[in-house]
Amino acid sequence: MYYLQILVTITVGVLAGIFVGSIPGLTATMAIALLVPMTFYMEAVNAISLLLAIYVGAMFGGSISAILLGIPGTPAATATRIDGFPMSKQGRAGEAINIAAMASFVGGMVSLIILFSVARPLARFSLNFQSPEYFALAITGLTLCISLSSKNVTKGLVTAFLGLFLATIGLDELVSVERFTFGRLDLFDGLPFIPAMIGFFGFAELLVQAEQIMEQRRVAQKVTSVLPTWNDFKAILGTSIRGGLIGTMVGAIPGTGGNIAAFLSYDITRRLAEDEEKDKFGEGHPQGVAAAESGNNGVTGGAIIPLVTFGIPGDSVTAVLLGSLLIHGLRPGKSLFEQQSSLVNLIFAGMLISNILMLFGGIFLSRFYAKILSLKDQYLLPIIAVLSIVGAYSIRSSLFDVGLMLACGVIGYLLTKTGYSTVPLVLGIILGPTAEMNFRRALLVSGGSLTIFFTRPISLVLLVIAIIFLTSSIIQQSKNSARQRKMRNQAGMAG
Repeated sequence: MYYLQILVTITVGVLAGIFVGSIPGLTATMAIALLVPMTFYMEAVNAISLLLAIYVGAMFGGSISAILLGIPGTPAATATRIDGFPMSKQGRAGEAINIAAMASFVGGMVSLIILFSVARPLARFSLNFQSPEYFALAITGLTLCISLSSKNVTKGLVTAFLGLFLATIGLDELVSVERFTFGRLDLFDGLPFIPAMIGFFGFAELLVQAEQIMEQRRVAQKVTSVLPTWNDFKAILGTSIRGGLIGTMVGAIPGTGGNIAAFLSYDITRRLAEDEEKDKFGEGHPQGVAAAESGNNGVTGGAIIPLVTFGIPGDSVTAVLLGSLLIHGLRPGKSLFEQQSSLVNLIFAGMLISNILMLFGGIFLSRFYAKILSLKDQYLLPIIAVLSIVGAYSIRSSLFDVGLMLACGVIGYLLTKTGYSTVPLVLGIILGPTAEMNFRRALLVSGGSLTIFFTRPISLVLLVIAIIFLTSSIIQQSKNSARQRKMRNQAGMAG
């Protein structure tokens, strides 16, 4: 009966997490923070298992709205949208959701295996990260925006720097000086990310589709088979394992998150693809969905590593989980493994069950999810508008956030119409504060010397990787431009 109770608790947590993650504006951190008081009177295993199940479910749930509506339910699902939403518009919504579920499962399982086997060594490695390493990691992440826009590096740079500029809004953390707030208290904590993300991705897409509503109909979504075939699974297995490994390593570094892991996994997968496959990414490539989802779900196990071993949260969700552990008298560290190993094993087993339930929940409900897009545009677009407004308002119950979302939607619409991708912009907003603050802190430590970034091995390696990313993107664009000029010349001579 005791184990059945835990199983029911985990099932409820996974379903609740998928639901929360699929609604733009409702994050896993918010859901867990609100539920922590409700776990005060639960046994420790039940309480922690419930919160971890919500975490696992929400990381996958963000992909549902990203695929169906083009609105990432969570920041980590931004990378999933790149190929998932085009697949949906092609009538392959069910396939995209199935791939997301399978890749999420594989990524989560890879992270759990590593969590079980090498938790302590990975956690020790993550402790080597200080300000120079965090800055280098953020720069590496920012260079992904260039590779994601390799068809036009210049446009990628423009939108990335726009994102970095928007990231400077708010109260300076070091000297407490207002920057571009115009006296608005709503901007003192920086540009609210969730309303901005909903605007750039959700409301902007609504405007684009509203403009085209009379020109073409939405592709009907059909899910002919609930269960994916073995060939489907085999096709994404390698990509998903690699994404899980990347997500685990990124998640084990405190202060990072699923968004960095998802973009890093996506970019590496695209770079490793054959030349004829590279151009398919961003147009609805299943490998792109698999890479992003396995990367962001690999973070779930990775972020737990420093939490349970050293009491250092890997991301905002595990920061809330740390509080819950302490509330139930569980102090992370060596004593947790030595004195309460059976409880730790039950919690890890709960994460295993959560990933299995997430897989089946994603696959068997994919037919239901895909039916959302069978609605006529005149019904669906108002629903998207309402979700966008509610999602923006729900964060701080602020009409200012709603107005910000609408403004970002108009900007996103204009950028999309002129051929600029909003993905680098959003990535700049996400990683900008991390890059700026750790750059300044590192310079304070070094007395203003930039050598601190090149004399530390981890920081140096990350910066070299960033340079390689940027250089290869420029070379790839040059090759594409040369190929296009050659084709035009050949067409001209043939004419």
